[in-house]
Amino acid sequence: MSGGTDTEARILDACQQLCREHGPRGLTTRAVAAAAGVNEVTLFRHFPSKDHLLRAMVTHTVSRMGEAIRVEPSGGATDLAADLAHWASAYLDHMLPVADMVLIGLVEARWDSDLRTLYGEFALQVPRPLAAHLEGCAQRGEIPAGHFGPLARAFYEVLLMKMFVAHVRTEPLEPRAVAAEVGALFAGALHAVVRPPAPFGQHVRNQETEE
Repeated sequence: MSGGTDTEARILDACQQLCREHGPRGLTTRAVAAAAGVNEVTLFRHFPSKDHLLRAMVTHTVSRMGEAIRVEPSGGATDLAADLAHWASAYLDHMLPVADMVLIGLVEARWDSDLRTLYGEFALQVPRPLAAHLEGCAQRGEIPAGHFGPLARAFYEVLLMKMFVAHVRTEPLEPRAVAAEVGALFAGALHAVVRPPAPFGQHVRNQETEE
């Protein structure tokens, strides 16, 4: 790692920590420079303003999220609720420490096309391993066949919403309890037998027969 890259990394790490403690409004470049062990002149050489620094910090965080979320196999769907809770826990373990950075990034992404691209790639990347895992479970006859891509996306969207609501309300969030709740919810959905709707005419005839 080159000196410049190492300095930038220290500045971004310091910025993230101070932003977590004081929020973006309470962040000062002087405090970031001091925490990173550099002077403000050096900081401004890498990041010309506080806005540039915040954007770089969020981009740095988001770009690493997809690489960091890796789920070790939990043994299949013998206990589907526990299996899905395992996937949920892996996501929350990584996302909770950077929830504030992700929220800041979502706001900044409205004006920053690079951040929008990063968030878009992340949103597509994260559900794919779970969808493939569920497809494998279905092929082994452990769960009914289905379209697992939309379900995997919904799985992570529920986790994300629970995390953000707790964060905004400054409520404590117990990751294992949330993971178990979401795992049980989606296990029930996957095991449910959903009958396709009958044609309209057939539905009317069935009603007449019952009467």
